[in-house]
Amino acid sequence: MPGGNIFGSELQLSIYYAMGIRNSFGMDFDPITGNLWDTENGPTLADEVNLVKPGFNSGWAQIQGYAKDNTLNNGATENDLVKLGNSQYSDPKFVFSTPIGITDAKFLNSDKLGKEYANNLFAGDINNGYLYRLNLNGNRDGILISNTTYVGDLTMLSDNKVDSPKESEPIIFGQGFGGITDLEVGPDGYLYVLTYPGSLYRIMPSSESSAPQNTPGADAQNNPPVAPAGAIQAKIVGIQGTASYSPEPIEINAGQAVTWYNDDAISHTVTSGSPGDSSSGADFDSNAILSKQSFSLVFDGPGDYDYYCIYHPSMVGTIHVR
Repeated sequence: MPGGNIFGSELQLSIYYAMGIRNSFGMDFDPITGNLWDTENGPTLADEVNLVKPGFNSGWAQIQGYAKDNTLNNGATENDLVKLGNSQYSDPKFVFSTPIGITDAKFLNSDKLGKEYANNLFAGDINNGYLYRLNLNGNRDGILISNTTYVGDLTMLSDNKVDSPKESEPIIFGQGFGGITDLEVGPDGYLYVLTYPGSLYRIMPSSESSAPQNTPGADAQNNPPVAPAGAIQAKIVGIQGTASYSPEPIEINAGQAVTWYNDDAISHTVTSGSPGDSSSGADFDSNAILSKQSFSLVFDGPGDYDYYCIYHPSMVGTIHVR
């Protein structure tokens, strides 16, 4: 046991390494330091990236995200946690305030993508199909998002927290995967991405890559559907309650179509009904509308149609069909 028997010398305590971890789908060892890192899904908020030292206590079910943020609204501190042996609470090293469904984590112990990406930490998500890149600091005990390795507005990432989905854009390394379940570095030194639909991708420098052929979903990603003629244009703004869809409400005539364009950085849905309704989605359901993609629907019958986002139920809207 690294560092001795952190939790105690007797079974079962002697075999424990860390505790208080909620729903982790990714773990990997830093190839330089040997330190263990993991990803952790929050309940409805605060997905985490953690440095897991021996005796690490991640805080669940009292603390999720940074302790000072009190994201669970219970006022809990590390003093409220169950303490076993010499275990110690530690804040995460990076937080996604809005859950992305973070999945696997993998260090790229290769310079095949370029020396600037060697030994960076990559992570995937299931909700949006994004591949994220996180650079470690000089001591390799934290995340460093700096303008020497990233492009875009980094101001809001200085606290190592994504407060709104658009803030994550500088750390998005790849997209359009359709939900990532596994990351691995192959014998060839390249990063491989396995997706929920069952596709396997190899990440290569643009100078060496070629356009994928016969890839499921590729046409939908590269050539989004053309909106029907005369469709009312609507925008998915983001997680803003009754202002999440614009315009709100949408006014159309029977037989007319609405095209929703997802202007947010994460996936959303247009699903009939209201959160909690047993019949939600019975009239229409877009499924996941990826960032910068669209969904169109013709409304033949007059009436009022409520709709919302399955992933983020606070997002609600209404269509009035005359």
